[in-house]
Amino acid sequence: MKKFFITMAAILAVTGAAWAQEPVKKHDWAFIGLEVGPNYTFWSVSDNPYHKISPQPGIVGSMHVEFLFGKRQQSGINLNVGVEWLNAGVQEVENGSTHRVQAMDVFFALGYKYTFRNGIFLEIRPQFDIYASCERRLNGTSEAKHDPKAKSPMGFSVGAGAGYNFTDNFAVFFRYKKGFGDIFNSVGVMPLECKETAGILEMGITFGLTM
Repeated sequence: MKKFFITMAAILAVTGAAWAQEPVKKHDWAFIGLEVGPNYTFWSVSDNPYHKISPQPGIVGSMHVEFLFGKRQQSGINLNVGVEWLNAGVQEVENGSTHRVQAMDVFFALGYKYTFRNGIFLEIRPQFDIYASCERRLNGTSEAKHDPKAKSPMGFSVGAGAGYNFTDNFAVFFRYKKGFGDIFNSVGVMPLECKETAGILEMGITFGLTM
């Protein structure tokens, strides 16, 4: 019996030591690839009972770089540079008209990511946006849009997300970003009844090469 307990203790000690040293990520220090997927934009509206807003699908795509550190490579700094298209519908309940608000921005995001042993990860990241185009349309006709010769409005958001690493080269992610600042105020694109900040839900895949 004593030998049994000694043997079990030795097995547990070896297993524990291996578990402590085995990296969550198998590659050495970095990952470079692409992120792509759909998004849904939720712009806020005022207390006007005659207007409501509905999210509509857009798309986001970016180059994704991840630098790992720590003994088990669970932590990482993420860098994303990309483009996103945002869409939403602003409906005038009184007459049934629906304005389609569209925007395209180039963004830069820098965040922190933590990966658990089971492959699930959490992340948080601030994001800076430069809006290359903003437009409001009604029945296919442009009502208002940003003058490309004018200074581009800038935005800022903070995103929090989660995902799952199927392999070191492929993952899925879900992310929610809260925007700050009136990105359309200077160009007059949003209807007056709408607030200028937005919430953006993103989901998609990340794939690429490890280093």
